[in-house]
Amino acid sequence: METIRSGPRPLTIVLIVLAAVVGLLGAIGGIGYLYVATAEQRPLTERDRRLLITAEDLAPYFYDFEPSDDFARFEKERYFDGSSWVDYTYDSPLEDEPWISCSISYERKLSDALTIYATELSGQRISLQFADDAIDTQNRNDFFSAGDQSTFADITYDGAVTGHCFVIRQGRSVLSFMLSGFVMDDPAIWRELLSQRLKQLDQR
Repeated sequence: METIRSGPRPLTIVLIVLAAVVGLLGAIGGIGYLYVATAEQRPLTERDRRLLITAEDLAPYFYDFEPSDDFARFEKERYFDGSSWVDYTYDSPLEDEPWISCSISYERKLSDALTIYATELSGQRISLQFADDAIDTQNRNDFFSAGDQSTFADITYDGAVTGHCFVIRQGRSVLSFMLSGFVMDDPAIWRELLSQRLKQLDQR
């Protein structure tokens, strides 16, 4: 299995990702505001935590990486239509550690899941483009695909691979993931991380 530290991650990526996704949700119109205005904070269940891809899940694949709970943040929101969103971010101040973002949207209707899939995908690409002119993505669907719909890409900085991002839709659920600072260039790792998660993702 090939896994490497890819060097310092672009520091601006964290805030830019958040701003871009929020901006896209706002662009949807009044319905986007309604979702935000009526969101209720909820505690995460064990199932929520199990399905998210966290630093602890990635640690076994990298030598000398011991993630700290101090740098991890979990969040869950439930909306007026019964849909919900869970989010995990690992944001360490140490430059030799990765930045990780993983979220799952649980939608009531397939049409909503299709919209969220497209929104998450656009949010990832736009955020990376705005973060730094040297950052780009390279589509790698030939490398890995999963679920009912998926898009997998390498994140590059000045042409060198520095991380990965993907969005997967399984039924009415959408999983979005971004990793910066570590490279996991082996599809077997992703199959190992995702196979059981995807089987459970749309079972509600």
